[in-house]
Amino acid sequence: MASMCGLVALYNASMTLNGMREKLTQALATLTHRGPNEQGYWFNEKAEIGLGHARLAIVDVTNGQQPLASADGLVQVIVNGEFYDYQSLRNTLIQRGHIFRTRSDSELLIHLYEEHDVDCLEHLRGEFAFVLWDQRRARLFAARDRFGIKPLVFTQTQKNELMIASEAKALFAMGIKANWNHHAFQHVASHQYLSPAQTLFSGVHMLRPGHYLLAEKGGWHDTSYWQLNYPKINTNSINTTERSQKKYIEQIRFLLDESVRERIQGEFPVACYLSSGIDSSAIAALVSRYSHTPLTCFGISFDEQAYDESQLAANFASEIGANFQPVAVTIDSIIESLHQAVYYAEGLCINGQLSAKFLLSKAANAQGFKSVLVGEGADELFCGYSHLQRDYLLAQIKHGNNRAEKQLIALEANTKLQNGIMFSNQSTADIPTALAAKIETGLRMRPFLHPDFLHDNRKRDPVHELLNEASIAVECMGRDPVNQATILWIRTALAGYILKTLGDGTEMAHAIEGRVPYLDHKLFELVRNIPLQHKLQGGVAKHILRESLTSILPKALCQRPKRPLLAPPIAGKRESIGWTMALDLVHSDSFRSQPFWQTDCLAGWMSKLHKLSEAERRKADPIVMLALSTHELQTAFSLSDSA
Repeated sequence: MASMCGLVALYNASMTLNGMREKLTQALATLTHRGPNEQGYWFNEKAEIGLGHARLAIVDVTNGQQPLASADGLVQVIVNGEFYDYQSLRNTLIQRGHIFRTRSDSELLIHLYEEHDVDCLEHLRGEFAFVLWDQRRARLFAARDRFGIKPLVFTQTQKNELMIASEAKALFAMGIKANWNHHAFQHVASHQYLSPAQTLFSGVHMLRPGHYLLAEKGGWHDTSYWQLNYPKINTNSINTTERSQKKYIEQIRFLLDESVRERIQGEFPVACYLSSGIDSSAIAALVSRYSHTPLTCFGISFDEQAYDESQLAANFASEIGANFQPVAVTIDSIIESLHQAVYYAEGLCINGQLSAKFLLSKAANAQGFKSVLVGEGADELFCGYSHLQRDYLLAQIKHGNNRAEKQLIALEANTKLQNGIMFSNQSTADIPTALAAKIETGLRMRPFLHPDFLHDNRKRDPVHELLNEASIAVECMGRDPVNQATILWIRTALAGYILKTLGDGTEMAHAIEGRVPYLDHKLFELVRNIPLQHKLQGGVAKHILRESLTSILPKALCQRPKRPLLAPPIAGKRESIGWTMALDLVHSDSFRSQPFWQTDCLAGWMSKLHKLSEAERRKADPIVMLALSTHELQTAFSLSDSA
């Protein structure tokens, strides 16, 4: 395996080598949390391109320094992440005459590029972001993995320089002004999530998942190399026989097992993040099968029983012979760690889950771990979310399924606490349930937004923009409504929040690499073609995954309802120090200086939240957390108000 790292690149620069070295050094200094082991640089003689790499060494610790060069020195690469199925590809390339100089899987990229040019991406399997320089073509080639597990941001300066980095803070260190992106914040205020190419920083773009960027002759463009490609309606023959379902189950078991085995390779032991659900439990059980020593699992322990899964997780860890390490998270620690969590994640949050994940990774780092396997992605692949269940049941009702009506009533009654979705009272005929729920939160937020911000953005419709965003619209065209809802979620909530903010942002803050077995693209390409009636048979979320895991997990666990990671609401917790700190922040001069929130109105509302019911406080919590994380992001980067 390679290494989890921080990347920086500066292209088409008009400066001396010393000037370029100084800029890259300043940028890498902001990414030492991503790569604490060593730093490396490379510049060409014309000083038109510079690459920098901060390394977290996991495999080939001695010889895996980056940037890596081809034998003739004409190709240079910096890689963040992991390429799997490495040995097989390496052997094939050796047979074709390629000579490898390291054991690092990052070197694979050089030889695949020499063989296939940009089509090398079709051969890469894993979680990655990279930048490659081809001296022959004077071409910069950068790419990001299919789901966006690893981040890559970029900007173009007025001098036509192209700057690329793992995090925006590195771009700021190279001289980019740190300004708010009002348009992006309008998306947050409307439906909580960003469009795939947006960041909260003006002029800073996120390379979309499954895209690559080519820059040559002073210009650049980005191109899709992989799409979700769900089957179009009436274009595939659906076999709903029991034999068909059994075949799918066999294939799921094989590919998930293979995906886990690929992700436990390395020179250091891996750990797992474990909750009480089937997704992370299955990963932990599979890792334990191949571990020569007892597996260590980390799980969050909240101080409110309704949200705490640690005892159930500990019980399962004991069953598989694993060592469970609970990480205590309180409302006080959520607020105390929020500033650091926001700084490293470079995003806003809708729940204390951001601080909780930050503290979880801090604990794993303190125990000496560098890699963890996580359960994210299963709900997206197998329709595990309650909002996807609801979309499916609504479609069934339209087709005259009377049983689906009773299932829908039960789902709506039991979901609010477990899944954190307050279902919309509005019609969702044309809008997925999840988006409708997020819009309702946005409407509740609107009275607390600054009048100037609302006036300046009154002509924009973020929901329309999101649904018509080019890459999303193409992937959704002609698909079943439930698959459309899944696509929208994968490209926004999963990529931008779950993987970027809650995942990479909190993990790499502590030099922890997260590996995501469910988001192996080979597994996904099987599962996307499984008919919805197998995934949601009888209205049961993840039905076929549950059936696939019966040989791995106890029956009772396979039947357990989903409980997503949600921290208890901090809103109105009058007796806690954390809530007092939150109120103090909203009353501060620094909060008043941010451009989005109407401070007096928000502060007055927050001071009365303790009088509300638990259900009403849960509804208020996303607004409170967005307001607090807005303040923390502004202070972390001294953001200016640039509309």
